[in-house]
Amino acid sequence: MPGRLARILTASLRLLPTSATAMGTPNSPPVYSLTRLKRWSWTDHELPPVERIKAIHVYDFDNTLFASPLPNRDIWHGSAIGKLSSPDALAGGGWWHCSAFLAATGRGAVVEEKHAWQGWWNEQMVKLVRMSADQKEALSVMLTGRAEPEFARLIRRMTQSKGLDFDMFCLKPGVGPLGQNFNSTIDFKVTLLKDIMCTYKNADEIRVYEDRQRQCVYGRSQCCSSTYHPSALTSAC
Repeated sequence: MPGRLARILTASLRLLPTSATAMGTPNSPPVYSLTRLKRWSWTDHELPPVERIKAIHVYDFDNTLFASPLPNRDIWHGSAIGKLSSPDALAGGGWWHCSAFLAATGRGAVVEEKHAWQGWWNEQMVKLVRMSADQKEALSVMLTGRAEPEFARLIRRMTQSKGLDFDMFCLKPGVGPLGQNFNSTIDFKVTLLKDIMCTYKNADEIRVYEDRQRQCVYGRSQCCSSTYHPSALTSAC
């Protein structure tokens, strides 16, 4: 495993009590429900009752929970690495869009699965995920901008091999549950986070573990309104 895992950031919002229609419009307030929220999750996990949840814990996958491989800078020129990140770089998609690259991690998925991808996990994050699962008043969410059709089964195999369980297992869908189209990963994440916060309206805190500071800051600013009071952005590890 490469000896690198990005510094993980915790975007923490301290939430005040709010109604389930806080983010709607006066003319057509949205109706938030567990049925609606469950459509975001790839697995068929039953969501916990709204009244039970007091905290929301969200875990990014790439380079937060798992040390996802990157193009080798000793082999690829900087400009080539940029092109590889494009979804149109190769016939099967770019580095972050084709599951073959992630499946080739280490000795390949067939071998690595037998050993739970040992050495590729951020063990501090793994401990936090397990603590979240044991905390009955917390909703645990795995959230990644990887495309659901291409990556859901592979990432599920990876997390299951490690014995990690989440209430919600969310990847970016081709189209959102309400027909939304997402221009970027952060747009998808913000939309889902708002749905989670408005559904679990009794929660007084949400923690988002993310390796990219820009996404933490932008996501926090978009999720905050007069109802949501952000705390400082802090380092988690």
